[in-house]
Amino acid sequence: MRALPALALAALCACSLARSRTFAGGCDVLPLIGNASPAALAADADGGLALAGESAGARLIAGSAALEGPGTFLLRTDAGGEVSWIRSIGGVRTMALAIAPDGATLLVGQAQKQCVAAKFDSRGRELWTSRLTGEGESACRAVAVDERTGDAWAVGEFTGSLGPARSAGMSDVFVLKITGATGEMRLLRAFGGKGADLANAVALLPPDNVIVGGTFGAYVDASVSEVNFGRGALRASDGADGFLVAISAEGATRWTSVVGEQGDDEVVALATHDGAVHAAANVHRERIGARCGGHVVVLRNREWA
Repeated sequence: MRALPALALAALCACSLARSRTFAGGCDVLPLIGNASPAALAADADGGLALAGESAGARLIAGSAALEGPGTFLLRTDAGGEVSWIRSIGGVRTMALAIAPDGATLLVGQAQKQCVAAKFDSRGRELWTSRLTGEGESACRAVAVDERTGDAWAVGEFTGSLGPARSAGMSDVFVLKITGATGEMRLLRAFGGKGADLANAVALLPPDNVIVGGTFGAYVDASVSEVNFGRGALRASDGADGFLVAISAEGATRWTSVVGEQGDDEVVALATHDGAVHAAANVHRERIGARCGGHVVVLRNREWA
């Protein structure tokens, strides 16, 4: 690993991980009956859950509620696992969920090849839906909510242009701030190089740090893989490398770190706790997105570069 001091690593073969399971009947955790595949999960402070996914059958039964027809669904449960409501989310590929301080559910993903965000109140009623418009395609892959303000940060990738930002290569990373009350989207940062650059995860580190993780330099030679995240150009070592970047709430880069060795590497998940940042990464894979052939590492830092 490069530029990641004081790390404790745990690794295992990615092939040994259980793959996502499709619910084909009753579920021991949630009372779901139907043909459904989960896509995103979030929990509130009381232990209630929000779950989104795809229903492939004619009917999806969730407790005493039911949803007719196939498509994207969103549901909420209470702390005891009872389903409070379930609803259809037409035409949206859900990629991430978060729970707002007021108990509302925030969903991000992609619809009609554009990043989309939507907010639903505690009864499942839609409060707002926002789309990220631009010349090209975009997708929101992760979201985090500020518990103090209710505002959210979403990350993903885009091609073409987003306002003044234009993709430098196959795809670039973006960071959005979303106003919790109205859904207004503001482009906070965009960065990328000639390769495919993706953001997979975002977490907030008080008082005002936004931590973004992903991968950069995919599908191009290392000699042209450079990306400037705001602290000078970084080059992938051998294949795509994972990255972590901390930016302020106003978009200024505070630090960057790289996870990179042989093969394709990417940061896939982030968590913050008590001033520390923890990251999970897939490393040593033959290609980005490969299910097998690599390792999963958990990175626990004490002092980031």
